[in-house]
Amino acid sequence: MSLTTSEYSTVLRGEGQEVMEREPLTAMLGNPTMISRDNESIANYKEIKKYVMDYSKIGLLDYDGEYPEGSLTGQWETHMLEYDRALKFSFDKIDSRFGSPYSGVSVGSIMGNIQRNKVIPEVDATNIERCFNVIETTKLKPSPTSVNILSEIEKAINEICELGLDESNLQLFMNYETRQMLIECIGTKNAQYIADLNFVAHNGVSYTLPSINGVAIQVMPKNRFYTKIKRFVKSDYISNPLNNGYAKADDGKDIAWMIVPKNYATPVSILTDLKIKLDNVENTKNRNNEAAYNIVFDCIIEKNVPKIADLFKAAVMPPAASKTASKS
Repeated sequence: MSLTTSEYSTVLRGEGQEVMEREPLTAMLGNPTMISRDNESIANYKEIKKYVMDYSKIGLLDYDGEYPEGSLTGQWETHMLEYDRALKFSFDKIDSRFGSPYSGVSVGSIMGNIQRNKVIPEVDATNIERCFNVIETTKLKPSPTSVNILSEIEKAINEICELGLDESNLQLFMNYETRQMLIECIGTKNAQYIADLNFVAHNGVSYTLPSINGVAIQVMPKNRFYTKIKRFVKSDYISNPLNNGYAKADDGKDIAWMIVPKNYATPVSILTDLKIKLDNVENTKNRNNEAAYNIVFDCIIEKNVPKIADLFKAAVMPPAASKTASKS
């Protein structure tokens, strides 16, 4: 039985939301309980509500004939998801027949490619940008080299663990250039330092990542690993159609590596709309089918954690060396 346009849109929206939860390279971030609770408390697509407890005035005291009562309070916090992004496109129904298994291209495959190649990279880049913004720039680690990379990462892990977190709660991101430095630094002792660990993400998907000192390593493509990004708007696109999605900001830098406390950075992405409009007999303008896509997302950093800035560690890449040869 063929699906109606409305039913097909609903199916694709469900599949699209599943891809958004499963495939980002930052999907391991976030407190699973908090993510579930946030989504159940959505007032609208751009507003997240959650109840935050204040534990600062509660703790053990001497029992002296009675239970000493501390103060335990909490309040609802509202987070507005900042990024409301959308796109719309049309395609010739003759070249790409709607729902046809023989066309090679369908609205489903087009949307899947857009998600994997355009949407997910921007969501990952946003999550990384949000995490980097927590760090006080005066506390950045030195730019890595194949000599110091291992010791600097181990030092950063130890600094975070001294504040009460353990290695299993940390996620180490690095770019491919930094990974190569780490391999060169470790050399023949690779097995001593690197081991594979198995994880289960909040959505139940199992995955395996290499780890160092018990901290999982996720290698990031360079275009998802910037200190700051620029998100293009319609006026940028009008001036140049290649100005779509996002790019490194003019004042952005390439991140070499970054350690994130997983439970304190919670990505939230909601595929709000996936609409389809089919060509019909009343349409005398063209024979195109249309599709529109809307996603709202952000990465929420916990605010009520003492010394939260000290739980995130990072180093940026040094400026690229000039390729202009000096003239004698």
